[in-house]
Amino acid sequence: MFSPAAGIATGALIALGSAARLPVASAVVCATIACSLIECSLMMGRSPWLSIPLSLANAGQPLITAWLIERWFGDHFKLEDVRRVVGFLVASTIGAAVAAAAAAVAISLFEPAASPFNVWRLWFASSLLGIITIAPLLIGLGATVRQQLSRHELIEGAIALLTLAALSTFLVLLPRGAWATALPVAVAFPVLLWVAVRCRPLFAAAATFVVTLTVVLSTTFNMGHFADTSIPAADRILAAQTIVLAGALLTLVLAALFSERRRIEAELRQSKERLQLALDGAELGAFSADLATGRLECDSRAAQIHGYMEAPMTIKQSRRFVHRDDLLRVEATLVQALQTGHAWNVEYRVVPPLNHPHAGETRWIAVESSIVRGQRGIPVGLLGVTRDITPHKRAEQALAERNAQLALAGPAALVGSYAYDVDAGKLQISEGYAAIHGLPAGTNETTISEWLARVHPEDVGHVKSFAIRCSLNSVV
Repeated sequence: MFSPAAGIATGALIALGSAARLPVASAVVCATIACSLIECSLMMGRSPWLSIPLSLANAGQPLITAWLIERWFGDHFKLEDVRRVVGFLVASTIGAAVAAAAAAVAISLFEPAASPFNVWRLWFASSLLGIITIAPLLIGLGATVRQQLSRHELIEGAIALLTLAALSTFLVLLPRGAWATALPVAVAFPVLLWVAVRCRPLFAAAATFVVTLTVVLSTTFNMGHFADTSIPAADRILAAQTIVLAGALLTLVLAALFSERRRIEAELRQSKERLQLALDGAELGAFSADLATGRLECDSRAAQIHGYMEAPMTIKQSRRFVHRDDLLRVEATLVQALQTGHAWNVEYRVVPPLNHPHAGETRWIAVESSIVRGQRGIPVGLLGVTRDITPHKRAEQALAERNAQLALAGPAALVGSYAYDVDAGKLQISEGYAAIHGLPAGTNETTISEWLARVHPEDVGHVKSFAIRCSLNSVV
């Protein structure tokens, strides 16, 4: 019905890696020869030399399967996504088909009465079923050794497997009746689904092994659903193989799907955590907006700097505390950005309410966002960051006030200031400087040569040497 040895050899070889090829292949050859010699002693007329090609066929099957998987997926193979499950199924099918073909040729040479096609069919079906039902369990155990299970996962998986084993025993011992076809599916499938959804692929593989063992024992000892002797044994074996194969594939695929989903969710959580750390370090808030529905999603920092203790849900709500003098400008810049396709960057003021830490203050906010477009290039949303630039604005305002004061006091008090660009040979000058040097009102730049031209001829040498000493001191 099925060959557990094929699954054990293949699973061990995949779990242990390429370093185990020679030991596993040697063990398979020795075991096959030993079993064949025992069989030959019990069955008169069978040649003992047949054990040699059969042992090579048995050893070649796991080697081919493991080599294909290593070539396609590399080392440390896991059945944690659908792509790998499909690859495992394809590699197993190829390995079983090649081994079955070699065995069929060998048996037809030593026993001409045997049908090569029947030999190939029986060998292929039993080997493939053994690989699919047992190898994933060993692969999962190998992955678990490298990555320990948590206590919660271990307890939940053990409970699920014990429940499935109890249900399987109950179904086998249940008297035959009208419920014999529907009841196993109705009772066992929810438990298999529980294992696939909640647990790692290791437990899904173990659940598949439990179901396989139940069906094999039921068929072998004529118990339960597969004990109807009115049905030919070949048909009952084929039905059992079909059920086991379908259940194994369904369970492995479901386990891979949910494992892949859990991995993606974990990566997404880590990505969000890293993004949040970056935003917190830069004191930025993040937001996204749906232009069609007007729905807004933002983090707590973006909500707080806009004056909210709880995050607003819509774009309209987010502008509740925007300064009334800035509302029209904010709307206009957004419309222009949507029309031109450029990023939407704007600065505006907000006035937080009384229950906010900055209640009554006028805060400056800067928004930098990109426009999300649909398939036809139509704007559908916004993604961006926002930050509080109030300290920066206050510093700008204070600097502007000081510059204005200097501009007023400089000409009257004959006090000027300048900044000299050595590389360009230019001076940026204040109004007081221009007044002192007799330059036209509004002059804010002059060159070093123009400056030297205004120096008294008797002072040029002294001024140049003084300027050189100042330059050297600044370099030092």
